[in-house]
Amino acid sequence: MTKELSKNKMIGLFGGTFDPIHYGHLRTVLEVQQAHQLEVVHFMPLNIAVHRQQPSTANTLRWKMLTESIQNIRPFIADDRELKKDQPSYTVETLQSLKADIKQKTIVLIMGSDAFNQFETWKDPHKILELAHIVVMRRPDHVVKIADFCKHQESINKAELKHQSAGLIYIQTVRALDISSTDIRQLIANQQKADFLLPPCCLDIIKKNNLYQKNIKNQ
Repeated sequence: MTKELSKNKMIGLFGGTFDPIHYGHLRTVLEVQQAHQLEVVHFMPLNIAVHRQQPSTANTLRWKMLTESIQNIRPFIADDRELKKDQPSYTVETLQSLKADIKQKTIVLIMGSDAFNQFETWKDPHKILELAHIVVMRRPDHVVKIADFCKHQESINKAELKHQSAGLIYIQTVRALDISSTDIRQLIANQQKADFLLPPCCLDIIKKNNLYQKNIKNQ
């Protein structure tokens, strides 16, 4: 049973490889932040992936692309706690770590529909819902599959998230920006321009370090 709160401050958590971070990440997360009036959103790049292939770019460069991309966006902060881990990143462990830091504030775990469609295969999904709400970013052309064990936790009223400390799932339709890190890497590998898909500071880092020059498989 989750504790009900009358006045609840909420923060967001958004993780990924960010190889590289792009406007598809930044714009959609901003829409979630604004819709739910989140105080801040922690962007957390991972070190060792569990449900995807490992990032192809060094941690230092992915961190640099992230921090420079969000440095002037007030509600966004870069959080390197997963990047420092020498073990696979499990969301339940990250939430426990973050919860210890923020005390009474509520965590909103932000994820895309593709990731959420695999949610029941994650480590301790029930425990995740004891620690946080989930906001699923759904593009208009995507289908969200809600596992049987958490169907009763779906909320159609976003205001409910402010009155409960954890445990709700809210599906939020976001702007359809069909941009992926894989496509960006492939464009660059094919010697095509990736301008206007990601912040110019990221492009500068990519060019200076000759990133993504070889054809790679989807990650």
